[in-house]
Amino acid sequence: MRKKLFTLSTIIALLLIVSNPLLAEMRGGTYEFGVYVGPFIGIGDTNGFELNTGVLPGFRLGYNYTPYIGIETSFGWSTANMDIVGVEHEDQQFLFSADLILHLAPKHCLVPFLAVGVGLIDFRGDYMRDLYESEDISKTRVSPNWGGGVKIFLSKNLAIRTDVRFYNFGLGFEGLGRMTTLEVNSGLSYLY
Repeated sequence: MRKKLFTLSTIIALLLIVSNPLLAEMRGGTYEFGVYVGPFIGIGDTNGFELNTGVLPGFRLGYNYTPYIGIETSFGWSTANMDIVGVEHEDQQFLFSADLILHLAPKHCLVPFLAVGVGLIDFRGDYMRDLYESEDISKTRVSPNWGGGVKIFLSKNLAIRTDVRFYNFGLGFEGLGRMTTLEVNSGLSYLY
């Protein structure tokens, strides 16, 4: 694991050296397109319902009004299985979110940011779909989300982006509380 981490760090450092980060910064009036992948992790147990860790690939589209403020939508598909009272069921989740992005240091090649918004989580597995249909409840759950990350510019238009987001949603069944999930992803963003 250490060797892989060292190799990845070395590659990122070399990319930063050979690129021209002096020209890189957040610019207002730019569109942003990105692809990402990472784990989607259930945090804790909600009265016997637990979301196991799965892979979450996705893409995002955004617009930066100013160097400091932007908006974006993201679409992802998770393979996290649902564990219900100790029995694991194959499941998938479709995630959509609309977020406000606040860039904290937009005039640098390393731009930290905060994100807050609202999303939808739609359960796509047979067991969860049947469970929701039997109770006549929507399997699409509304979820506030919040988090942050960093964009590391490799050039004027290309950045490596890493996000950490928390989602919190009710499962909709009587007697069950809210479930919290963690999304950690990395990918590339292209600004134009």
